[in-house]
Amino acid sequence: MNQHSINLNLGLYRFVMRIQEPMELPEFKGGVIRGGFGTTFKRLTCYMDRGSSTNIKFTCDRCKTGEQCPYKLIFEPSPPAHADRLRNLQDIPRPFVIRVPSDSRTQLMPGDYLEWEIVLAGNAMKFLPYFVVTFKALGENGFGLWRKGRRSKADLVEVISLQPFTGEAVRVYDGDSNVFTNQDHHVVTEPAIAGVASRIQGDSVTLNFVSITRMKYQGRFVESPEFHVLIRNLLRRVSTISYFYQGTGLDLDFTGLIELAQEVACENLSIHWKEWRRYSGRSRTTMDFSGLMGRARYRGQIDKFLILLLYGSLLNVGKNSTFGLGQYVVEW
Repeated sequence: MNQHSINLNLGLYRFVMRIQEPMELPEFKGGVIRGGFGTTFKRLTCYMDRGSSTNIKFTCDRCKTGEQCPYKLIFEPSPPAHADRLRNLQDIPRPFVIRVPSDSRTQLMPGDYLEWEIVLAGNAMKFLPYFVVTFKALGENGFGLWRKGRRSKADLVEVISLQPFTGEAVRVYDGDSNVFTNQDHHVVTEPAIAGVASRIQGDSVTLNFVSITRMKYQGRFVESPEFHVLIRNLLRRVSTISYFYQGTGLDLDFTGLIELAQEVACENLSIHWKEWRRYSGRSRTTMDFSGLMGRARYRGQIDKFLILLLYGSLLNVGKNSTFGLGQYVVEW
């Protein structure tokens, strides 16, 4: 994989919320964060539903605004009519990822803080103000699980732009003044990721799957993260996001990389299956989100895949990546 084969820009932002009232949350908070964001975002932006303050009745396929609607572009995207490939996809990956905190607390008290991170891909970075306004409104209207007939209020304190590979940070939104305080956001670029990859030595690397990961191969969810399965899923995800949100395809030999990936050995260090079922307010059904977690070591020609693996550490991998599933850490 050459140094300029992906060319996808990413923005990483940490949201910090201060709790006003006792709040109940599930152990895995990605579903609550994503669900609250989606409902509030649509309520704030959907012009077709102005007559209803609580029920989101309309679907995007009935919308006359189409590709001009921020909600549709971010939360219910579909391939544009002019797309010269992948037009057969009914849905495409959303251009954002919620990175959930490793925080097992299920009860928060006034004065406690809750943090999570949002990754925005390509041209979706320009929609950061929509995320800020939406999460601010979500906190004001009520956040978390239902408690005594309502949700709990919270304040959006700040939003910080992060450079994940250097630790640099700059505040881009201040909740006290309710303004963007600095527009010099950190942007994660392919050359920066390639620089990190060049510092990883040896023929092995370990991935720590810190959230439930649901990767499919031959129509089934896998219980072991074999390397070629991981690479197939990453190539599909990163190439689709790059094409639709950066306007560039990946200059990669997909077939050759998959064949090479099949030669990389996978050692199970602590991989286990984690059961998780979640109620979806949108579909009004209980859905199975079970998958694998834990650490796996890969040994072989790893250097050919390091850039892709580092991109995946920000974009997640597999099904339901948007609300925090498929999150892993590259260890070396």
